[in-house]
Amino acid sequence: MGASVKASVPLLAGCGFDANLCPNGIDALEMLNERRYHAVLCGLDLPGEKGMSFLNLVCDEFPEVAVVIVTKPGELHRAMMAMIAGASGYIQTPLRPAAVSSSLKSALKKKWLESALLGLSDSQPRTPVLDSVA
Repeated sequence: MGASVKASVPLLAGCGFDANLCPNGIDALEMLNERRYHAVLCGLDLPGEKGMSFLNLVCDEFPEVAVVIVTKPGELHRAMMAMIAGASGYIQTPLRPAAVSSSLKSALKKKWLESALLGLSDSQPRTPVLDSVA
């Protein structure tokens, strides 16, 4: 688990998000089944589950959840592939509070608008975020 991921929960809390950290994609899917999350912040290199597979599972099983991909500098192609696959946004490391907050808020608004247009949700997004390992 990278230092930026360990630091992301306090960073998210400092931005006003209620965040939980998961050690891998399988645990993250279990948490998504147990509690209503509005967003997932995750990397594409997940232990035990490839990030794109995880992204596809979240998009299929939890279409109302916004997924923001964390990428390393120079991985724009991977971020764009994730966006095509259904991610609501992406952010590059190192994680900075203003950029994380802005990216998550933008992804939540985008997902809320999509959900409202498709009739998946009638309420505005709240702030809980599930932070999976990067």
